[in-house]
Amino acid sequence: MQSMYRTLAGTLAGVLLAFTALASNAQAVSLGPELSTQAKQKTSNEGAETLYSIVHSSLDDKGDWERVSYYSIRINDQEAARDYGRLVIPYNHYYNSAELQFANVLSADGSVKPVSKDAVQVRTVGGGQDFYDDRSEIVFSLPDVAPGAIIEFQLQTKTIKRAITSVDFDSASPFWFQQRVANDGWRADSVKNFSYRVEMPAGKTFHTRVYGPYSSKHKTGKANKRVSFEWRWKNVEAIILENAMLPEHQVMPSIKLSNTTDWSLVNRWNWEKVENKLSATSKIKAVVKSLNLPQSATRDEKIKAVYRYINDNVRYVFAHLGRGGYDPHFPDETLQNGYGDCKDQTVLALAMLKALGVQAHAALVETPRSGFSDMELVRLIFDHMIVWVAPEGDSPAQWLDTTGDRTLYPGVSNFLVGQPALIVDNKNGLVTHVDAELQANVTRLNLVYREANGHSLVEVNYLPSGIYEQNMRSWWKHDTNRETSLQHFMEAVFENPSEYTLQADVLNAEELFKPFEIKAVYKFKARNDDTQATVYGASFQQIYRLAGEISSMQIPSSRKNVWYTPMAIELSLTAQFSGGKNTIPALIQSGKSLNNEYFSFQQKGYSEGNDFIVEINYQRPSLELDVEQYADFHAQLLKLGTMNAWVVSMLKDDVGSEQQSVEQQRNQHGENSLEYQLTLARHHLNLGEFELALAPAKEAVRLAPKDGEAWFVLGTAQGFNTLIDDSNTSFENARALGYTP
Repeated sequence: MQSMYRTLAGTLAGVLLAFTALASNAQAVSLGPELSTQAKQKTSNEGAETLYSIVHSSLDDKGDWERVSYYSIRINDQEAARDYGRLVIPYNHYYNSAELQFANVLSADGSVKPVSKDAVQVRTVGGGQDFYDDRSEIVFSLPDVAPGAIIEFQLQTKTIKRAITSVDFDSASPFWFQQRVANDGWRADSVKNFSYRVEMPAGKTFHTRVYGPYSSKHKTGKANKRVSFEWRWKNVEAIILENAMLPEHQVMPSIKLSNTTDWSLVNRWNWEKVENKLSATSKIKAVVKSLNLPQSATRDEKIKAVYRYINDNVRYVFAHLGRGGYDPHFPDETLQNGYGDCKDQTVLALAMLKALGVQAHAALVETPRSGFSDMELVRLIFDHMIVWVAPEGDSPAQWLDTTGDRTLYPGVSNFLVGQPALIVDNKNGLVTHVDAELQANVTRLNLVYREANGHSLVEVNYLPSGIYEQNMRSWWKHDTNRETSLQHFMEAVFENPSEYTLQADVLNAEELFKPFEIKAVYKFKARNDDTQATVYGASFQQIYRLAGEISSMQIPSSRKNVWYTPMAIELSLTAQFSGGKNTIPALIQSGKSLNNEYFSFQQKGYSEGNDFIVEINYQRPSLELDVEQYADFHAQLLKLGTMNAWVVSMLKDDVGSEQQSVEQQRNQHGENSLEYQLTLARHHLNLGEFELALAPAKEAVRLAPKDGEAWFVLGTAQGFNTLIDDSNTSFENARALGYTP
């Protein structure tokens, strides 16, 4: 659950923002009790437990914060010892300075060992390729971290520079979020004793919000023209961090404070950074002219032209060292550099749109990477900026994000839909959520089966949209072994790749206005006996192996939290079994539909001329499931894997000779004979007269209940009449009697 993990890391970074070095002076006064006293507390059965989590925050008259945070953690098993072998704290050295005041270990033998200075490193980090910022991290390792040990450390941070001067905010969580060894998830171990104390000038007014099941009661104190508030919690339960969890504020107990609930303060702060950068400079005018738009260009054409220009000419690079990450460059600088981050590209797009007469605004967005915040209290939650084009006449509002690597227009990730947003203007701004109308999260797999020169060929189109399209496009552009990966990916459509050759091609991976697509052709080995009827098959697993979610889902027995997915998805498969002029499709086996409270699964098959068409559709809405419901949902998904495939035999037949055969069977055996009833039923089936085929098929079974062919013909007639359960029963009887079509 990377989004949650990043959220936790971001939360931690917000509290422990910057570190300069291990304190070189005498050890600071500890906020926690002596380790020897802490060791007397009863040990739990958990792998690790935080004995004390103590945070003291102090706001001065200038609006600067000083925070001291103390943590002591008892290690109870080897897994926890591995996880706590190294502690890493991200921070932003542009806004805060800090120090690691001390770090010690109380070993299992009772000895206290401090961290060694050569086991502490402060290093500058980046966010990966094309990402240069003011983040650093402090990394330290304590000696003798083993089961039975207690580690403690204390951190102090101080404000160097305030990002926004009109908003004061602070927060505290009981947990120390520890990344697991090999970066495989995070820990949020139980906390026996948590306290959060915040003090400020007496004239300050703060709004508070307590999240989680713990008490909101607090102590209030006054002294020396300052006021203080203190919360104390006991026995805070561990949080098991998993994929697909509810938003952080619904899961993680925490306390948040802000001096305001008025988001217009953030709006004005950001507007001041944007307003002087929207002028139509000579460079902006030249760029707009280069778009070669006609005088009659529509609003939509102008927006698309701006989107194309920035994608073609401005690469996404976050290069804001020494700027704090909130101030955009002037558009002329961005044009000259040929690169820019989200703020730079947004401001450039706004300037171009303004020059084209299109009203647009910057929109601050909190991405899922940072969480999904409750917006009751004002604080800096936004980590992305995109464009919001105001509605005009019959044209609705439009969201635009140019920062992706040649993503499909309008560039907005489907993951952003529903996320908190603030549309910035010269007044109070608009607090909202991203309501972009984007392509639905749908994957379509179209298959056409046909015969050519003694081989069965299947032509396949894989057509993803929404998040599926965005993921596939990103994968193709960034996988250095993509041709091999593509081959393996498409082999999921048909198992046993030794039975066919596969040619697969990707289309539109770099196109801004055409969706990503895969086209493939499967050529199966030639049949040994071409006198036998061709048999085709299709099943839901062909698309589910490509785009289904169950392979990445947690097994129900290990699930601890509500399973939450806000995105609705749809998987759709259409298979066309192509027949020739003298070929009639005969249904051998069909699949059932399945509906429940979690998803809709529909299957149907029908003849269309000499062809047979199979349509399979799976739709799952957004879901919020408790542990028991999740287990049931998982079981229902597993059922889909046991559904019968659709199997159709392409029988050669001639209607004229067949009519003669019907008459011949009646004359030779009589109307009450098995031979006549079977021939008549097949005749109606071949003519597509499915209802008429039922009566003679039933009569054939009545006349010869032990005849496998009779049961098979009845099953075929029932299948074409959508009597799926009856059809499957008849086919089972035919197989049990040894009949093979």
